[in-house]
Amino acid sequence: MSISPPEQLRREVKTKELRRLLFDQVRRDGTLQIPPYMHEGLINYVVHHIRPGSFLQALISNDLFAAASKADDVNKDHLYEYVVFFYNWSPGACWGSPEKMEAWIKQGMEENADG
Repeated sequence: MSISPPEQLRREVKTKELRRLLFDQVRRDGTLQIPPYMHEGLINYVVHHIRPGSFLQALISNDLFAAASKADDVNKDHLYEYVVFFYNWSPGACWGSPEKMEAWIKQGMEENADG
């Protein structure tokens, strides 16, 4: 089954909002805070409840040690920006512990199945 038209529209609007937010957040020196190649993974997780890669899973689960060890050379310099993004721009129910992350992913699977 697919998701309902109102839910699909809500997700499309939220996707556009987050995409604009991520691209608009630029540092004073002109560099982006969160690397562009990470934007879709963040949006897919926050909006569509899709399981992210291991770095984002560690970050979302509030495991700083794992996040730092799984970060590539670019992302290791942006851990603070990810925290700001999740705190300010994502639902509190989707981050903060492994249990919250798993519940968020499960919720998305159930919404998609219920259509």
